[in-house]
Amino acid sequence: EGSMWKKKKRVIQVAGNPLYRTNVNRNQNLINPKTGTPLFGQYPSIATTRIQFEAGPIYLRYGEHHFTGHGWGMEHIWKARFAFALTFEEALPLVTSLVGKIISPGATIHYEFGTGSAAGRCAIFRSPTGIAIVERRLDGMNQIFYSVVTAIETTKVNGPVIGSI
Repeated sequence: EGSMWKKKKRVIQVAGNPLYRTNVNRNQNLINPKTGTPLFGQYPSIATTRIQFEAGPIYLRYGEHHFTGHGWGMEHIWKARFAFALTFEEALPLVTSLVGKIISPGATIHYEFGTGSAAGRCAIFRSPTGIAIVERRLDGMNQIFYSVVTAIETTKVNGPVIGSI
């Protein structure tokens, strides 16, 4: 017979399980292990006939992953490229290393002429490491910065070269 008192569901937390990770701020800048600061690079001022990109720092933020092709930041790169890493602590050096290798001095910047929200996105290409897609954003003080959307190990990049890091 049914009881009017429902049993309370018990949840057991497992240390290190990403499902139980608490207090994650998706907009948190992660530290670049090469510099010990949140800075992964400096985007130069670029003017083309179709768009203007202001100079600004490049940050890798915690981000979020929905599914392949939909998400941004460290968590998106982790789940899409390094799914074998079971914890944030395991994935962090893999992701920061990939992003750091791509966004380095001399890396070329390509523009794919996106529309809408993609208009502020550029691909930074560092052969043979891969590409990183960065997006122009505004911080809380209306200052321009560039946020890493994703990073891919590939030698294919679209769009003309508009500058370099």
